[in-house]
Amino acid sequence: MYEQLPPPLQEAIFSQENAKTFAQICQRHNIADKSQVIAKYIGRVLLGLLPVEDFRIKLEEILNFEEKLSKEVFHDINRFIFLPVKAELNQIYYGIQPPPQAKEEEKESEEAEIKPPEPISEQPEKPEPKAPEVGEKPIRQTDQYREPIE
Repeated sequence: MYEQLPPPLQEAIFSQENAKTFAQICQRHNIADKSQVIAKYIGRVLLGLLPVEDFRIKLEEILNFEEKLSKEVFHDINRFIFLPVKAELNQIYYGIQPPPQAKEEEKESEEAEIKPPEPISEQPEKPEPKAPEVGEKPIRQTDQYREPIE
């Protein structure tokens, strides 16, 4: 299972940086006593066994359904641990292939070399509203920001 994961996810599972970040998150939110259980579920997400959405539900259960605390902890874990490998997680859970960045950069550089600069065009002027003729009622334009007078 581990061998089939994309290299960024393999690195994220045993990353010292992620371990330090997770320890800081646990310390910041005073949940060090539950860190082993949470770490187990983070590992399951990174291994492709638990979708991120289900991780959020598990986190609420682990933290005794303290909604505010679980949202803050989930936000931090998602931001610092899951977000850097989001493309790979999407690939595992949803079959979404991440766009090849190197190929896109090559295409952009080729397009930049091939495309001539676009000519600067003047914006067409708006026609002025014509004045009402004698005997006609003037056309009232409404102001969308103006409140009606009662």
